[in-house]
Amino acid sequence: MPTSIRRHAAVLVLIALAGAAGLGLAGQAAPAPALPAIAALTAGTGWQVETAYAPGDAGGPFREWQVRDRDGTEALLYVGATSRVQTMARWTGELGYQGDGYLVTSRPEGRVRLADGSSAAVSRVLAQREGDQRLLEYAVVGPEGVAPSSTSSLPGAAWDALTGRAGPYFMVRASVPAGAGAAADGLLAAVLGPLAVTARR
Repeated sequence: MPTSIRRHAAVLVLIALAGAAGLGLAGQAAPAPALPAIAALTAGTGWQVETAYAPGDAGGPFREWQVRDRDGTEALLYVGATSRVQTMARWTGELGYQGDGYLVTSRPEGRVRLADGSSAAVSRVLAQREGDQRLLEYAVVGPEGVAPSSTSSLPGAAWDALTGRAGPYFMVRASVPAGAGAAADGLLAAVLGPLAVTARR
């Protein structure tokens, strides 16, 4: 049998297995993970909560907080949680802003240093609406670690779905004024560490 036919057959078998796993898991969706308290996420940092917004649900619970650091920089922190690969795969840190009329002007990727000394890749997006320019810095945390976006998490998440492991996945975004990149790095680094520990349990 030619190599190309064997490859196509292997792909078809994998697709069939993924479909069967999806059908088997459809009736046994795991409950969404609980969101950690904001105090646990920002403990030991200079970030203080100014406003806690009402919880919401977008295929899993989410919360937003207006926070301020010791230097007076304000940030809007978003944390969402789900056990469903499909919900995680649809999320991007730009969603709410694009819906409010912001235009994405650039998408540089970056890295933040976590408390344990490791570093994590994150997505950085500059978004602008009239005179307001925001830096959106975001990442997805799952059992395999921190990824800069939901699409970066898909290979590991697909394996989780095939093996019956249901997350948890945490979607995290820090939104700051465009010139406050260091503050966004610090906030995201502070939050990603505790969430990564929770996701690995």
